[in-house]
Amino acid sequence: MSANNAIAFTNSFLEYLIVFGVSVVVVIVACVIGVSMRKRKNAKLELEAVGEEQTGDVRQENTEE
Repeated sequence: MSANNAIAFTNSFLEYLIVFGVSVVVVIVACVIGVSMRKRKNAKLELEAVGEEQTGDVRQENTEE
């Protein structure tokens, strides 16, 4: 009986270890995607700001009433 309990414990431990590993991988992938999206957005905003400075064009929203 003791050997069966040890095998059951090992199987459960490995199962939780695999689930934890998958969770860590998902979190890392989400962080990498989030950082890359933010860098892309910052670069786009910087290009728009540089374009406005060069042309002196200030965006104004059209307010139609």
